[in-house]
Amino acid sequence: MIIFLQKSSFLFLFILSNLLVNAQNLKDSKQVENKPSVPQSSIGIKQQSASSIDANITSGISGKKHFIIHFYENNMDTMAYHKAAYYFPRFEQYRFYNKRRIINFVNKKASIELFSAIELNILYGKRINQQVIKEGAIYPEIEFDFSNNMLKEQFLK
Repeated sequence: MIIFLQKSSFLFLFILSNLLVNAQNLKDSKQVENKPSVPQSSIGIKQQSASSIDANITSGISGKKHFIIHFYENNMDTMAYHKAAYYFPRFEQYRFYNKRRIINFVNKKASIELFSAIELNILYGKRINQQVIKEGAIYPEIEFDFSNNMLKEQFLK
């Protein structure tokens, strides 16, 4: 009985400490928001100059940032991408439960960094959607296609 309590207490403290570290990292990133953020990409995009737009409203979280759009070229219509992301209804089914996810655009000129479900819960008290991708689950590899001022999923093989 005592061993079980010690293990469950340790697990609880471990999870709590990870959540606090993630929240602190997010808070620290907010303090340097004026600097462009360039994610490291698994497909090897050369990022020479980049800018990003913090999304403030989407999926029912009015006025609360929960994704960032990264741009890798300066001459892009950033507001069109932002507006398309604002109206995209299915981010929850591509969001990871416990870590951020970066989804590239087909043209490799931009990407969207989705905050984790845990971050949104800690920061804003947002209920964790059942559609989020849990650790160890099989999930679709996608890119976003931006055409006609709309986002569409393009599934990768």
